[in-house]
Amino acid sequence: SCNDTRSWLEKFTEVCDYFQSGIVVVDIHAAGLPICWANEAFKTLIGYTSKAAVGRNCQFLEGSATEMHIVQDIARRMREPNKDSKPMRITNHTQAGKAFKYTLSLHPIWDPEGAQVFC
Repeated sequence: SCNDTRSWLEKFTEVCDYFQSGIVVVDIHAAGLPICWANEAFKTLIGYTSKAAVGRNCQFLEGSATEMHIVQDIARRMREPNKDSKPMRITNHTQAGKAFKYTLSLHPIWDPEGAQVFC
């Protein structure tokens, strides 16, 4: 869980806060696949604060323009991370309700024993 790997996550997030692309870390072992952390670029893109985004599943970004077949593909890829790592284009919505299209890449993060812990 996020609490068990706090030092690793803190080091990772320190670096990722400088990236201009939106980045989130999701705990794949927690019910509902909640966001553990989001960088400043992601928060700027979606218009939500960390308090509003962290702890929630990314489904809160879905709206009328979101392609549900891609959402289903994302869920499948998170459960089967070695199957397909190609980037996907998806439409989500900002806090203000504005639709935006972006490229999503999923990258599993493994613990020392080889188990996937984050994505």
